[in-house]
Amino acid sequence: MAIEKWYTERNQKIRRSSEERMGLMAREAWKRLLRVNEQQWKILEPKIDKILALYWSTWACVAGYGGIEDFHWHRHSEGTGLTMAKTPNEMIEGEKIADELVDLLRDEISKDEDIRKKIDELQQVREKARKELPKVGQELAPLITTPRQEAIFLIMGYID
Repeated sequence: MAIEKWYTERNQKIRRSSEERMGLMAREAWKRLLRVNEQQWKILEPKIDKILALYWSTWACVAGYGGIEDFHWHRHSEGTGLTMAKTPNEMIEGEKIADELVDLLRDEISKDEDIRKKIDELQQVREKARKELPKVGQELAPLITTPRQEAIFLIMGYID
């Protein structure tokens, strides 16, 4: 038991470290792509993070894998081989609802009405995020200082 606990904790630390390293690499890639210095990045980063969170909300889902006999959902609260499990405080609203919907789908005696409620909740979260995206894009637009930055944000769908 102690050995299993040690391996689990060790693997979690390795994954967490890997996720942090990937986050740093992504930030550096963004800075190079946008050709901004640290001061400019500090202004842009919160807007980019906000847009990314909204994008994830518009697409809030749970992946799955396997065949007919061994299908398994990758719930956010469980993590995958590539990502750490998230606590409810770390999940965005759509991820929480998607996990709850998976729970209902896993439960053989779930009522259709309960499933329908979660479907409606998830669709509402996605729709709300889709409506907020243009507003956040408008907040980002005045911070864009070069045609290169404008092109990048336009191609990525962050601005219109």
